[in-house]
Amino acid sequence: MNDLDKFIKDAVNGDVRAFEQIYKASASFVYNVAWSMLRNEHDAQEATQEVFMKVYKELKNFRFASSFKTWVYRITVNHVLNVRKSQSRYKNHEVMVEDENVIDHISDHKEQNKEDEQEMIMKMLDILDPQQKMCMVLRHLEGLSYQQVAEVTRMNLNTVRTHLKRSRELLIKKFPRKEVIEHEM
Repeated sequence: MNDLDKFIKDAVNGDVRAFEQIYKASASFVYNVAWSMLRNEHDAQEATQEVFMKVYKELKNFRFASSFKTWVYRITVNHVLNVRKSQSRYKNHEVMVEDENVIDHISDHKEQNKEDEQEMIMKMLDILDPQQKMCMVLRHLEGLSYQQVAEVTRMNLNTVRTHLKRSRELLIKKFPRKEVIEHEM
């Protein structure tokens, strides 16, 4: 029986100093495995401590069927994989939060654009006389057909067309053509 086997048996029987010897003999190995998988010194140190807490709790279940090093290696790898999985979830959560922030920013930007667009439309409509304004609102903002606008306003179809044509001409004179077209006026 080698010294490590003796320390394991003594540690199982409650000898804290024997467990310290196990720790001293195995800690660098556990740390190196953890570091190679986590690539972060702090995380590797923390994982090493957590692995040895598990080893301490489970040492009574070690049956000497495999080498102690193999047994500790399995515990270490399983623990580190769980840590990585947990970190991955946390990072995914951060990404989700960042994505939500980006979506909020885009929504805010879209909302601002909508407000700017509505402001521009109001400026355009404000220069029209009331009948022209009514025809433009019904046709371009409400999406009614020429015939429907005529029915709603009780105007002749040709009168509606004339109001809409003159409205566009006036808007193009007062505003850049691009703005008028962009706002579908």
